[in-house]
Amino acid sequence: MFRHTAERVIKRPVDQVFGFLADATRQTEWVHGVSACRWQGAGAGPGAVAEQTMTFLGKTRIEHMTVVEWEPGRRVAFEKQRPFKIRFGFELAGEGEATRVRYPVEMAPTGLMKLIIALVGRKIIEGDLVRIAKALEG
Repeated sequence: MFRHTAERVIKRPVDQVFGFLADATRQTEWVHGVSACRWQGAGAGPGAVAEQTMTFLGKTRIEHMTVVEWEPGRRVAFEKQRPFKIRFGFELAGEGEATRVRYPVEMAPTGLMKLIIALVGRKIIEGDLVRIAKALEG
């Protein structure tokens, strides 16, 4: 199991940061390789499922992810099973007009992917949080 948590203060109010991170359709703005993401059914919330179009190792595929934690303004987490089990989320804490964001990620890659994730996983996760901050802060 690979685990890493990135952390950063984003200069936006907590409700705005939560709204961005909890909306899977915005993942095209910060997840490398994701070209489309849409909610199935009613949309965001506990147990909601999003369909994500992503390119991974040169192959475009559609994956599904589920909202597994939902505390508006405080925490949201997603889980998906392919290309291997991944759980990622965001823990938020207001700091005046800014928000401290913790971004814990757990992955269970197998085979060659286990080695690749061990080598580049931290860089990818830290890069995600940089892209999130840029999208929100302008």
